Amino acid sequence: MGKFQDIEVEYEKNKELTKEDVNLLKDWMEKQPHLPKISEFQIIIFLHSCYYKIEPTKTCIETFLVAPLKKKTHDGYQIIYCKFFNTDANKFVFSDAVKVFDMVILLMLHQLGTAPGYLILGDLAGISFGHMTKFLPTHLMKFFLYFQEALPIRLKGLLFINIPPFMDKLMALLKPFMKKELLSCLKLYTNNFDELYKTIPRDCFPDEYGGEAGTTDELVKIWKENLIANTGFFVEDEELIADESKRVEKSRNDENIFGMQGTYRRFLIAFIASDSAVLPPEFNSRILFSCISVLLPISASWKMSRFATAEEEYEKNPELRKEDVEAVQDWVSKQNHLPPIDELEIILFLHSCYYRIEPTKTCIDNFYTIRTLCPEFFANRDPRTNPAETLNLLLYAPLPKLTREGYKVIFAKLIDPNPDNYTFAGQVKVFDMATMLALHQGGTHNGVVVVTDMKEVTFSHFTKLGVVHIKKFFYYLQHAMPVRIKGLHFLNIPIFMDKIVGLIKPFMKGELFQVLYLHTDKLDTLYKYVPKECLPRDYGGDMDSVQNLIKIQNKNILENAQYFVEDEKRIVDESKRDGKPKSDNDIFGVGGGRETNRGRI
Repeated sequence: MGKFQDIEVEYEKNKELTKEDVNLLKDWMEKQPHLPKISEFQIIIFLHSCYYKIEPTKTCIETFLVAPLKKKTHDGYQIIYCKFFNTDANKFVFSDAVKVFDMVILLMLHQLGTAPGYLILGDLAGISFGHMTKFLPTHLMKFFLYFQEALPIRLKGLLFINIPPFMDKLMALLKPFMKKELLSCLKLYTNNFDELYKTIPRDCFPDEYGGEAGTTDELVKIWKENLIANTGFFVEDEELIADESKRVEKSRNDENIFGMQGTYRRFLIAFIASDSAVLPPEFNSRILFSCISVLLPISASWKMSRFATAEEEYEKNPELRKEDVEAVQDWVSKQNHLPPIDELEIILFLHSCYYRIEPTKTCIDNFYTIRTLCPEFFANRDPRTNPAETLNLLLYAPLPKLTREGYKVIFAKLIDPNPDNYTFAGQVKVFDMATMLALHQGGTHNGVVVVTDMKEVTFSHFTKLGVVHIKKFFYYLQHAMPVRIKGLHFLNIPIFMDKIVGLIKPFMKGELFQVLYLHTDKLDTLYKYVPKECLPRDYGGDMDSVQNLIKIQNKNILENAQYFVEDEKRIVDESKRDGKPKSDNDIFGVGGGRETNRGRI
């Protein structure tokens, strides 16, 4: 095992450090039967990180359980340099990255002792959107709580270079979990490092950046060898955990540490310390999306209940012209990759695009392409064989009465509040099935308003929201689905709604975000947009109760089961597309690209 810093050196180095404070904490530790035995040196590290304040140090110890550079800044700050040396997103695991970060930091602290402050320098070259999709809200919240409330360092700067084009989305994902003090330390630098050199002198950088700290390959080699040489330290450190059965007051768990409910029962120690005695193995490759589909023609057997007709739509919409419909029909007939599309469907797309021909073509192509690329949303939709997702998970019920503006109201609510049974893909599936069936049965409307009651939504539901699925859904909603969204209203909003909004906002166009409304317990603000009489009885309205709506909607879905079976087969054949076939990356930018197609709200 490598040489660790001496206690006496710390007393000599830090004039604020007193033996009395250390002894006070030792005495306190002895009275905490749930805590492991920690050394005098470890107590000193915690004291230093908390600026020698006793009570914050106790809190830090309670919660406690990638290469430092040789040169320090003019202020004596230790620089911790971070960079991907394997940029394959399929092999990236966020919890492994945290594990390596924590191992290096703690080993550095024990070997080098305290410093006036620490600067973390992150080079984001090579990071792609694929890496970002691996960031789960649960892991982010746990990491940032540990980083800000427990890790025994005085952070003076969080500096990033080589910023990717999607940094705004990355920041929106991280920001809800960062305290103001941490955000104030955050700085982003473009390719011009002149400003950065004011904080970190050039000679402190690795050789590749014009510095004198050695090459990146040398740093990787040195710290790999250092970690392996100190395996014994990590084995023993892993055993330093709290025994909650011996805590004097109420035991602490995920819920009262991280604010989570439901099934997330593993403590932070399981996230960081498991298998920390060795470097993470080569990461397993993972296939993010399965996109196998078969193209089959449209069938007249769809229409199990009465659907709207093209004739009704011509009478209802003066702006709808037969010539425009025929122009789109002619275009569709020349797109060999598209399935057959009937006249009513073309009218639905034309209406959603305000009768503009070219946007309608783009919308149609997006619609069928996305339904092909996203089987997690648009496959396995037979309610007779998959009732768990299609009938029992959520209610999305079109309500009979329109708003004053002629908008169709779709009411949404969890049927099964158990987060173990919830998936975001399942929610999208139910939403799409209900909305598309309502469109075919009722025809066009001036717009659609979605009212969602979030009363049963817990933080454990939030943790199921994957970034990739959110990105795909909002692209589909804004660029492909043949509806005019006029309002997204949320009732009984949970206390963590700011985190939900922070997660979804990067994927919402300005027009959609402007029609997002959050309502408190009082529904008066909702009634300004959706009149009371349009709502279910449970919300002061004239419509059926929620329980009756569930029965009515499930009956409607089951009666039209064959519609969903046949509709599922209507996908694109990319081998027949003129030009380059489209993939996940082309549409969603999952591999780091950006969306280019414009939508409509």
